[in-house]
Amino acid sequence: MTMKTIKTLIKAFLAVAAGALLFSCQKTPVTELSVSPISVNFEAAASENTVSVTCNDAWTASTTADWISLSPASGNGNGTIKISVKANEAFSDRNADVTVKAGDKSATIKVGQISLAPSLKVDLETIEAEADGGEFELAITSNTDWTIAVPANDWVTLDKTSGKGSDKVKVTVTPTTLLEPRTLDLKVNAMNLSHTVKVSQAALVPALSVSPEKVETGAAATSCEVVVESNVAWKVEIPEDASWIKADKTSGTGDDKVIFSLETNPARKVRKATVTFSCEQDLKKEVLFSQAEAVPSRQTDSLALVAIYNAADGANWKEERRWDLTKPVDTWNGITVEGNRVTKIQITAASVIPAEWTLPHEIGDLTELTVLKINQNKVKGEIPEEVYGLTKLTDLWLQNSNLTGSLSDKLGQLTELKNLYIDRNKNLGGSIPATIGNLTKLESINIAQTGIGGAIPPELSKCISLKNFMAYSNQLSGQIPDFWDKLPNIGVIQLYSNPGITGPLPTTMGTLKKATGIQLRDCNITGNIPVSFAGLEKCNQLFLYGNKMSGVVPAEVQNHPNWVNNKWKVETNILPQQEGYGLTIQ
Repeated sequence: MTMKTIKTLIKAFLAVAAGALLFSCQKTPVTELSVSPISVNFEAAASENTVSVTCNDAWTASTTADWISLSPASGNGNGTIKISVKANEAFSDRNADVTVKAGDKSATIKVGQISLAPSLKVDLETIEAEADGGEFELAITSNTDWTIAVPANDWVTLDKTSGKGSDKVKVTVTPTTLLEPRTLDLKVNAMNLSHTVKVSQAALVPALSVSPEKVETGAAATSCEVVVESNVAWKVEIPEDASWIKADKTSGTGDDKVIFSLETNPARKVRKATVTFSCEQDLKKEVLFSQAEAVPSRQTDSLALVAIYNAADGANWKEERRWDLTKPVDTWNGITVEGNRVTKIQITAASVIPAEWTLPHEIGDLTELTVLKINQNKVKGEIPEEVYGLTKLTDLWLQNSNLTGSLSDKLGQLTELKNLYIDRNKNLGGSIPATIGNLTKLESINIAQTGIGGAIPPELSKCISLKNFMAYSNQLSGQIPDFWDKLPNIGVIQLYSNPGITGPLPTTMGTLKKATGIQLRDCNITGNIPVSFAGLEKCNQLFLYGNKMSGVVPAEVQNHPNWVNNKWKVETNILPQQEGYGLTIQ
């Protein structure tokens, strides 16, 4: 190739390159457009928000919604648009689009606004009217239409039952003649909102009075008058258990009087009853009737025995022991009559009474009773308080039954009592009352195999005639009091199987010259046998095993004749103690 040809080719190449370069510089640039954020949400109130526009060209913004305004509506290059919305006064949400355009590009901004929330406020929750009625005002504040629903009635009226926006409503309550309160609910409704106003009206207040309010009579039959003053209808109620009171009328209206008749009181107990006058509004007035007790007599005794017979299902007693109520009382099995009065009740056979029963309160009418012995005859429940009023009792025996409750402090009223036997009543609880110290004639106490617990009261030392104290297999607790030198007549002490008994043996127990048996086994007694126990001259039963005693038994006790002669059975009845404890002898 010649040099000339080469130069020609180079010129041609350069011409082509220059043309291509010129063509590329004249090409139109690509439009870019974006908005952020792409959606804007507003509350119901008028407000505004800003959207960013990113663009490399001129742009315009527009919307078809008349509740949206844009500022600015156009621009060139990057910029911002302030979107303003009017307050939404409708009760529904609304949405619209804002469109931004640049060249052949467009972007959409979603605009949303929530609805106006309905509001309702009523200034009263309740309207409380007196019986004579009155006018009341409700203030309603709302941003929408409202109505008031009024139940059908003839005593509450409103001057309007509908409206719009805020307003006041007059509520009129008419006077009542009813003897009971009345109520109704006014319901104020605005769209999905509701408010209840409870209207209540007090009842017409009735008037009622009676005179006298207390009637006291003797035991004999009599009558009396009660004056009634009222402005309404009333009625008389006599308790079902007061059949001894009769009225000539049981109802009336307005002022009137009622004549009451009282039957003779045959019982040895004051009887009382409350008669009630009432009207429909639960207004009540009471008249207390009190009738004196009957004078004690053979009749009152026989009525008390009949009460016992009925309580114990006497008709089903063993035939040979059954009382014949058509015959004189002194022929009844187990009953002793002296001087025309019942003095003893002794029903002791286990099979006489077939079923459990409760001692009736009429037993207190037997005021001359000296012996009450009902053993193994299924007596249940608490010992009636009236028993403690039988102050001539010398013997009270209620063994082997199902007594519950506890011994009353009134036990101390039985100052003539010599024998108290209530053992083998496993459900009898409580403690030995301190008033037992009043029973200075008491010779024997047997409360064994019950649930009686607590400490042995120091007042027991005042029972100076006491010979036998049996309280084994109970719930007694604490130390055995050291007062036995004040009870020189004691022959038997049985406190065994009371794990709650602790502490040492009382020294004065060794001074009991008449004691023949002292059984204190299976408790939690501690210490040693006091030297004084060598003075138990007549004791041939000394049971101390199963306790927590320890030490060497005093030589004086070991030399006791009943120890030496093995009457005390040293190895089995005294020495073996609980594990870890033990008495020894030398």
